[in-house]
Amino acid sequence: AKNACAVIRAGVALFCCSGCGKPQVTNKCNVPRFFYLYRMKPQYYQDLINFLNFQPLNEAQTIYFKDFKEHNYKITIDFEKEKIDYPKPITLGDKTTSNFEASENFVVLECVVRLLEKGYKPQNITLEKKWGLGHRDKGKADVFVSYPKSEAESSEKAFLIIECKTWGKEFEHEFEKMQTNGGQLLSYYIQEPETRLLCLYTSILSQKTLRYANRIIEAQDNFIGKNKADVFKLWKDGNDKIVGQSFKYDGIFDEESTPYNVILKPLKRKNLVELQQGDGGYIYNQFAEILRHNVVSDKPNAFNKMFNLILAKIVDEDRPNEEQLAFQWKDGDTDIELQKRLNDLYKKGMFDYLSKTVTDFSDEDLNEELKNLSQTVQDSLRKRITALRLHKNNEFAFKEVFDEISFKDNAKVVREAVILLQNFQLRYSHKQQFLSNFFELLLSNTLKQEAGQFFTPVPVAKFILSSLPLKEIIEQKIKDRKSDFLPTVIDYAAGSGHFLTEAMDEIQHIIQNLDAKNCTQSIKSTIENWQTDIQAYKWADRFIYGIEKDYRLSKIAKVSCFLNGDGIANIIHADGLDTFDSEAYQQAPLLHLKKNTEDNQNFDILVANPPYSVSAFIKTLPRGKESFKMYDDFTEQSKEIECLFIERTKQIVKENGLVGIILPSSILNNSGTYTLAREIILKYFKVVSIVEYGPSTFMATKTNTITLFL
Repeated sequence: AKNACAVIRAGVALFCCSGCGKPQVTNKCNVPRFFYLYRMKPQYYQDLINFLNFQPLNEAQTIYFKDFKEHNYKITIDFEKEKIDYPKPITLGDKTTSNFEASENFVVLECVVRLLEKGYKPQNITLEKKWGLGHRDKGKADVFVSYPKSEAESSEKAFLIIECKTWGKEFEHEFEKMQTNGGQLLSYYIQEPETRLLCLYTSILSQKTLRYANRIIEAQDNFIGKNKADVFKLWKDGNDKIVGQSFKYDGIFDEESTPYNVILKPLKRKNLVELQQGDGGYIYNQFAEILRHNVVSDKPNAFNKMFNLILAKIVDEDRPNEEQLAFQWKDGDTDIELQKRLNDLYKKGMFDYLSKTVTDFSDEDLNEELKNLSQTVQDSLRKRITALRLHKNNEFAFKEVFDEISFKDNAKVVREAVILLQNFQLRYSHKQQFLSNFFELLLSNTLKQEAGQFFTPVPVAKFILSSLPLKEIIEQKIKDRKSDFLPTVIDYAAGSGHFLTEAMDEIQHIIQNLDAKNCTQSIKSTIENWQTDIQAYKWADRFIYGIEKDYRLSKIAKVSCFLNGDGIANIIHADGLDTFDSEAYQQAPLLHLKKNTEDNQNFDILVANPPYSVSAFIKTLPRGKESFKMYDDFTEQSKEIECLFIERTKQIVKENGLVGIILPSSILNNSGTYTLAREIILKYFKVVSIVEYGPSTFMATKTNTITLFL
């Protein structure tokens, strides 16, 4: 231990467990087992106690104290001895939380301060309360709060047990265990079965703000006498008499609550947890397990329904921090009430984000329509209409739904998926790498690529976007004092949206590094606004456009935009080869497309991987003759659809605009309509570069492909 002191004080140490006493700062010890210790920097501890209003007790400022006058109680912290002194009447099971050896001890300190300031008395607080939990396991609760003991009582009666963890992965790891089997807290409950509340707690001081988070289980009378596994199952799933519960996220320390009179609250926007490394894989694997144990056989359909749930959750997160979320399983909830809320969220998302009207009734709609009928008739119709809404295949039918029994079977999958997702934040004002990983895992198992569809791998999309001189274009527009100084970007075959999200990421990165000091005042103000976290990516609704013919893909592309920064990029459900006067185009914000012309050169940048080799595609273009000069050169059996996309490129890209387009290498040397396509390229574009990919780049095809930079 003495030899290790210097290393410990530096904050990080690897210890050999052989007992040699030497700190191992590399992995070159001959004993294969190590312990890894991490401690917060001493400055963090100093900042924390300053924030908690501890005062220096000595001139050297090595000892600090906080006086709780209402309790006639004082906590002392000695930085020189690295000790935290909790004097009586707080009871100490041992002193493992009374030192600086673990960062968690300062979470315990902050929690105790919060309890005392809330009004709980020190004589009702025990730290490191011990129980024997069986032959091998010994448990110690970090913070144990008892009811005030009357003269008639010989022992303290538990009210609240708190397990403290450091902010981040340690807290989330324990929460995962709570969701799986109740974790440490439920083990403690078995020793104190009259406990009312079990709380997993964490806090952190960040940017001069103290944040804390709770995960609370409320115990019930019918838990008493059962083992840990049975208690957890009863709490989670309920039985014939009671409905299963969910975690609470606030209440113990809220203003409305007083000591021993806690008003628990469900999930609010502020309680959502930002994803960390590994969370994307965890969510994906847990979802796969939900499908497995519920015997969901149609995996592509199930993953597609997961995207619908994600869309509903994204809609729900667009609310104030203090507002209660609809996307959660609440105490007393029923599967019918949950799915009605989900339907309402999904309907709103489809209308707000994709301009699609989903045929459905909300409870408010029904109440308005039925208000003039008798109550008996209202109740009867409401019951029948609810059955029609839910007892059929709907947006959340992971399993086929056609009656009440099949609804209940599917509802279990929906409920478990909601509980899996509800704690995590899915909507960000920046690109969230770990969420992007989750999206890619879902995507790879969701879509069966059909004829002509080959989704662009993210590295390829990133390569193409980073190869374009976007920074130079933006700087030139600023130099020319153009108020719309960002390039307009389009992908007319957006697929799952990879080109759009990478374009957003690349442009936002450029914005963040722009020096606005020599710009005009209006441009300077715009740049500085877009450089803030709250306004990052907000420019996308004016500059980023995607067109996608496949309804599922247009929805997924929109979700992708949300999961990669902000969903306000324009996703239009339409055919990329449609006539410019089509209803889908004219209702979309495609920069005022002119109707009666072949040319609408509105876009600075086109990046795309359009479909190719689609047999008999001409039958899907009933008015193609009006839009394309080369239309008459195709037969009903032609499959060279990529040639029409080349002509469409010429129609929509501005003079001096840039193109990065993926095509089959046959475009360079085949005859027939390929000759006409090459003529368009050579007449209207300058070929800057050609990049050839191998046949394994797009896993669903063995075709050699190229990217043309024009």
